[in-house]
Amino acid sequence: MVEKPLFPLFLKLDGRKVLVIGAGTIALRKIEALIEYGAWVSVVSRDAHPDIQRMADEGRIHLEIGEFSAENVKENMLVVDATGDDDLSPRVVEACREYGVLLNTVDIPPACDFYMASRVSRGYLQIGISTSGASPALAKRLREHLERHFPAKWSDYLQLLSAARERIKKAIPNSQRVRSLAAEDLLRRTMRDMFDGSVPLDEENFERQLRALEKS
Repeated sequence: MVEKPLFPLFLKLDGRKVLVIGAGTIALRKIEALIEYGAWVSVVSRDAHPDIQRMADEGRIHLEIGEFSAENVKENMLVVDATGDDDLSPRVVEACREYGVLLNTVDIPPACDFYMASRVSRGYLQIGISTSGASPALAKRLREHLERHFPAKWSDYLQLLSAARERIKKAIPNSQRVRSLAAEDLLRRTMRDMFDGSVPLDEENFERQLRALEKS
């Protein structure tokens, strides 16, 4: 049977509990990504990388030095097994199945319920890249290509568009079709400039046109 492709899904992790098993260099990368998006991360491991210990000392994560127990899985939204331990990982898989918790494990791809995608992060703009494990090298190349295509300034552009959208919604009722079309044209031209890497977005001109729309 041909394996189905992965379903792309963006999760709200802010304040959600995530368990990471293991505290080495692989776990460190996973933890850093998770806390960047607001997850409350608990870590269980026999020992800990110095940077992970430092995070725990600063109160950014909860660290439990000791052996994994199936009970650790309970009440978590996600579990990440970053141990690469052939003896431990099957026990983690079994515990996650028992408690209905989604699992990512670094060394048993068929047991994974989700993958942490290669990503390009530009504020509100989040681009996730996955090859379903077929070619991590290609996923990396695609990420590097997109990082060049969408420079850091796009974070500011998205903030500008988001604020403009809210102002337009307040200033222009749906019944005022002509003004609404003018607003759509302004946003369309602005997005065209965003995609034209040779010309920086003229934010001052955008603001003048937006104010004119609000007053008309």
